[in-house]
Amino acid sequence: MGSLFLDYRDPLFGIMAFLLILSVGTLLAMLFSKLKESGEAKRIKRFLRKFPVDSEASDYAKLLEAHPGSYELLSKVAKAHFDGGDYERSLKVYLALLEWLSPFEKAKRAEVLEKLGDIYTKSGFLQRSVEAYAQSLSLVARNASALSKISNIYEKRADYEKALEALEALEEMGFDEKRRSEFLQGILSLKTARTFDEKMSILASLCGSNDYFAREYLLELLYVDQKKAAEFLRQNSDIHFLDILWNATLDKESFAQCGNSLVKGVLEAKGVSSGSTESGVFELDVVSAVSRSRPELKADLSFEFVCKKCGTLDIDYFFSCKCCGAIGECKVLVGILKQTNDASSFLESW
Repeated sequence: MGSLFLDYRDPLFGIMAFLLILSVGTLLAMLFSKLKESGEAKRIKRFLRKFPVDSEASDYAKLLEAHPGSYELLSKVAKAHFDGGDYERSLKVYLALLEWLSPFEKAKRAEVLEKLGDIYTKSGFLQRSVEAYAQSLSLVARNASALSKISNIYEKRADYEKALEALEALEEMGFDEKRRSEFLQGILSLKTARTFDEKMSILASLCGSNDYFAREYLLELLYVDQKKAAEFLRQNSDIHFLDILWNATLDKESFAQCGNSLVKGVLEAKGVSSGSTESGVFELDVVSAVSRSRPELKADLSFEFVCKKCGTLDIDYFFSCKCCGAIGECKVLVGILKQTNDASSFLESW
């Protein structure tokens, strides 16, 4: 009966012993490497403390020359400045990194150039942003992040043709940009409309694609044909229309047969009609109750628009966020205002 244990002279024993020694050696090498990196990081941090907060790009260049391993550390320093809103210091560090990097390190240079584009965007220098992103793309052509940011900038600048070109490039890379493309194409078609009727026809065809065009369509209808606006609202009841309805002069007769609870709530809150309809919007129902019980307070509504993704506030409804570029993330924030000093005791609690 064979032994359950290997004899030390067995060839398999030798192979196992060799593998064990190799794994131990590898483990020790990794340990020494980590300790060395830790020591190097500490030396770099001590060196970095010597710089005043207003250090110039040349100072960071000296650090990079003295300690090439400080690239990753300085990248984190630059990002920390950027996240903290100190774009000037972040810019100095990134410029030093860009100057120090070899022309052959295309991926790293592209990354730094994109970061510079982000800084210029935050600082309001949109043309510089485009140039930085374009340079990044010249190094790494399939940089989807830079392409998307370029598209956002062109959209902000109302250069919709170039924005569409960037979106087409993204779609060729496999990204789904259909909604944004349709939106920009809709904007372009509206710009080329020759008559008001043609504009209204285009808006009517775009209403189903997103709330932005539906709002524009309703806004125009309220000026030219309130009966048709009432028909539209019978099938389209949404809080996204509340600010438009609230700020419009509504004709009671045109909306007499409209069963839209939002419309009824607005008419009652503005004193155009009587009733106690629950609109589904708390603030509107409060103003409606105040107008019935204490009309002298003259309660009013205020509106803000916030991006649900990044929290950026805007004064008007948007299809894509001007800050983060998110689409379809606009949320209407409704507030209650006082119109006279007499209302302070009641409305300040809301």
